[in-house]
Amino acid sequence: MRLIVFPILLSISFIFLLFLNSKAQDVFINEFMSSNSTTIIDSFGNSSDWIEIYNDMNYDVNLNGYHLSDKRNDLYKWTFPSINIPAKSFLLIFASGKDIISGSELHTNFKIAKEGEPLYFCNTNGLIQDSTIAISLITDCSFGRLDNGGDEWFIYSEPTPGFSNSSSGIVISNKESGFYMQAFMLELFCPDTNKVVYYSLDGSDPTLSSLIYNKPILISTTANNPENISNIPTTPLSGPGRLNDYIWKYPNLRVKKAIVVKYRSFINDVAASKVYCKTFFVNYNSVNNNFPFVSIVTDSLNLFDNDSGIFIPGKYYDETGWDSWWPAGNYSLKGNEWERAVHFDFFTGNKELQIATNAGIRMHGCGSLTFPQKSFKLYF
Repeated sequence: MRLIVFPILLSISFIFLLFLNSKAQDVFINEFMSSNSTTIIDSFGNSSDWIEIYNDMNYDVNLNGYHLSDKRNDLYKWTFPSINIPAKSFLLIFASGKDIISGSELHTNFKIAKEGEPLYFCNTNGLIQDSTIAISLITDCSFGRLDNGGDEWFIYSEPTPGFSNSSSGIVISNKESGFYMQAFMLELFCPDTNKVVYYSLDGSDPTLSSLIYNKPILISTTANNPENISNIPTTPLSGPGRLNDYIWKYPNLRVKKAIVVKYRSFINDVAASKVYCKTFFVNYNSVNNNFPFVSIVTDSLNLFDNDSGIFIPGKYYDETGWDSWWPAGNYSLKGNEWERAVHFDFFTGNKELQIATNAGIRMHGCGSLTFPQKSFKLYF
C-alpha cells in the first residue's frame, strides 16, 4: 500500500493528518477514492470511484435501508440493498453512477467529484451516521483512516480498497513535496512498529546501508551546498575548434538546488514498502512566476556513471570519440537498455503538487544530444 500526502492539493505518500469528529456508530466510511485509474477495476472493466465501509462491531450488520450520498440536502440519494457486512470486515461500493447491482458488486447512482465533496453515510432513519470532509485528490490516491475506526485521516498513495489501511509497511510523512518558505523538520512514521525505516538524501533508493530514521530530518536551505552535480561535464572538455558549441563549460552562477528524501520500510532486513520520494524547495521566495515546475529524481549513477550513465560522454565516447561532426557518447545510445527509472512530480503554476508517479527516461534527439543541455523522453 502506498501513501502520499499533499498539503495543499491533497498529499504521496501521505501527508497530511486531520482530526475529524469521532464516529457516531461502529459502521462507517473507512476510505474512498475520487479519481481511480489503475487501483482497482470493477466487473465492467471500468476504473470507477469507490467507497469502503467498515464494520467495527463484533457481529454482522445488514445494511438494508442504509444510505450513501454526496449531497447534504439529499441524504437518501442511494440506498443499500439487503447485504451483510461481517464483523470486523470491509464492504467496497463503486461510486460509478450506474446505480446497479452486478452479482455481489454494488454501484451507486453518483460519482465522487475529484475536486472534493463530502460523503454521507446514513442509517435507516435517515440520520447521518458518518461523514467525510471535501478533499481534492490526485489520481489513484485515496483518503482514509489511519486505523480502522480511528479519527486520524490521511491521503494514501497506496490505497487498500477492501483491506486494512495499515496492513503493509506504509510510511507516513508530515510534509509533501513542494515549496516552503523556511526550514522545517520532516517526520516519518510507520504504523507497524516492527518495521525499520531507512532513508537517503542523495537520490539513491534506500538500502540496509542507508541512514536509519530515528529522529526528524532537518530540511533547510541549499544555498551553501557545493556545486557537485552541476559541475559534471555532459560533453567533452575539448575537440575540434570549429565545434566549440559542443565543448563543456562550467556554470558561472550558483545553481539553485532542491532537497530530495527517499525512504522505505524494512522488516527482518527485507524491504516491506515501496520507495517513497519527496522533493523540497526551501526558501524559494524568488520563484514568483506562474510557470509549472517539474521534479525528476533518479540515482545520480543513472545519469553520470561512466559505464551506464545516459547523460554523459562516458564509456562510449572513450571508445568512439568524435564522429566527424559531433562527439558520440553514452547519450547517443537508444532502446530499453538505456532507459532509467525516475520519480516524477508535477507542480502547477500555483506550486501545488498535482502529479506524483514513477516513470522512465531515455535520451532524445540526435545532433542536439551533443550539446551540454540535452532533451530526454519520459515514459509513463
